[in-house]
Amino acid sequence: MGILIGIDLGTTHCKAIGFKAEGDIFHTARFATPASHPKPGWAEHPAEELWSAIAAGIRDVVRKAKEEGEEILAVGVAGMAEAGLLIDRDMRPLTEIHAWYDKRPEPYVAWWNEEGRSDRVYRSAGIAPTAKCPLLKLQWIRDHQTGVFEKAWKWLHAPDYIAHRLTGEIGTDFSLAGRTFAFDIHERRWNPQALEIAGVPESLFPEVYKGDSPVGLVTAKAAEATGLPAGIPVVIGGHDHICGAAAVGALESGAVVDSMGTAESLVGVVDRLPLDAIKPGGYSYGCHVTGDRHYVMGSFSASGASIEWWIDRLYSDQSGDRGGGRYRWLLDLLDRAPEGPTGVLFLPYLRGSAPPGKNPNATGALLGLRDGVDAATLMKAVLEGLACEYRRALENMPIPARGEVIAIGGGTRNPHLMRIKAAVAGRSLVAPQVDEAVAQGAALQAGVAAGVYANLAQAAEAAYRDARRVEPDPGLMDRYDRWYREVYLQAVRDLEGMHGALKRFNA
Repeated sequence: MGILIGIDLGTTHCKAIGFKAEGDIFHTARFATPASHPKPGWAEHPAEELWSAIAAGIRDVVRKAKEEGEEILAVGVAGMAEAGLLIDRDMRPLTEIHAWYDKRPEPYVAWWNEEGRSDRVYRSAGIAPTAKCPLLKLQWIRDHQTGVFEKAWKWLHAPDYIAHRLTGEIGTDFSLAGRTFAFDIHERRWNPQALEIAGVPESLFPEVYKGDSPVGLVTAKAAEATGLPAGIPVVIGGHDHICGAAAVGALESGAVVDSMGTAESLVGVVDRLPLDAIKPGGYSYGCHVTGDRHYVMGSFSASGASIEWWIDRLYSDQSGDRGGGRYRWLLDLLDRAPEGPTGVLFLPYLRGSAPPGKNPNATGALLGLRDGVDAATLMKAVLEGLACEYRRALENMPIPARGEVIAIGGGTRNPHLMRIKAAVAGRSLVAPQVDEAVAQGAALQAGVAAGVYANLAQAAEAAYRDARRVEPDPGLMDRYDRWYREVYLQAVRDLEGMHGALKRFNA
């Protein structure tokens, strides 16, 4: 039937992946995301280097397709949400791509939080102002690169830019627009109030497209650079977390996806998001890639990172192995851990706490240590702490959520973590057989644009693979419920003041 290409622009790695219409991976090209740090706190992705890497990745997929006699039908581009750049009217980049984690806009966060500025925008934007937000990045460019700002024609997110290089057209999708702090996620239009407060013209922002609507067709110039057939459709698949959720069928109200990686994100889908449902507490709100639904997202920065941090301190192999050996060691160690709650409490706040009440200043803690605690018990306690944070974010999510949770990402390969999370939360986890959800979500939307599928729901159903279900162990649920309510939540409350004291001391 042909090949659909999904592009995933990640913070550390990018991928161009060819998928068959039935959802099977045909061929993968993976490469490091180019990045530079011109000054302390600055972070950029050189635009031309990124395009060259993507073009090379696409050529690799096209080469494989030609060898197998397969036709490329369409391309979808998804990835990191807040990274972006300015271009001029001749379509030339005026800046490099400012990374989502670039710190230059940090002074503008304090400015937005003064005099009620943020309060006037928050509920319509669905997110709080942070240094990640493109609107604040634009304020920094305006005030520090005046000549650049005066020449600027459009702001493009990183996926928008790659789609532009492929098609010559300008656009973005609803899920990316909703991460700018300049978009009204309820009216689904650029927000004049936010733009007026910021002093940034609306004309800098592109037209917004539904994720499965083509932004344009591959040009002859792009065909020469990539090997793609000229004239095939290109879509902007959107924000990586939301695009990945779409790939596993999280399209209807009540669906919840747990994306388990170095960081963890809970994404809940809702048809309608009333203004009064948007409340401070660490959750963010935005537009689904479907264009007609919303999502609520709770992010936790140090999920898989906590496991890696502890492995670094407990793993005895000094060979520098960062792969299979460490993982086998971890599973063997956890096999030796005692059944049920360990009695050792780990607050996994290596990079701040998760919502509700998300606190970037929160720090990790370890309680309950005795001289009989061994490495297996300690490692299991880390998983229990992650499971408790998962339950806390899940049960406080401000939308109706159905019983089971769809799990994707590298963390699903750890059977101990999956069992503990199911027991702590008292909810089933369903892990579909999908290895590259973000790229697949982009490819499926491209398939809708190419007429391979009638709609995104049909596309997700066609690509769905049998899922592994992890049910809560009835013999452990009550014990873990007591542990969560009587110990973990009390520790979260009692140590709240300690985080502030540590910050003041360390300052």
